[in-house]
Amino acid sequence: MLAHADEMAKLYPDGASYPVIFAGDFNTDPTESRFADESTVTSILEKNFKWVFEGLPLAQRTTLPASGQFPDANFDHILYLGLKLKSVEVPADYDHCSDHRPIVAVFDVE
Repeated sequence: MLAHADEMAKLYPDGASYPVIFAGDFNTDPTESRFADESTVTSILEKNFKWVFEGLPLAQRTTLPASGQFPDANFDHILYLGLKLKSVEVPADYDHCSDHRPIVAVFDVE
């Protein structure tokens, strides 16, 4: 994904911004110590991408509610570049659709 984003950047004039979004179930949470050795999200963030959940507590970004022995988790992510995040939420009223909750993010193009 990063290689594709790098190739796309070559199509734009130097300094021009272009929107890129990586979204989905990453099966990891960059804020949890149990995933310290998993670097997918952090390697994307190191490329100047932003994370829609930056600074939010787990209670506001739980995309996989607790089940049995497993605690609440934030395994689903949206990472973006060239956009301005206006709002993000993880609505709990869709728990009947999937074991993961959706992420609703609203952006402005920079």
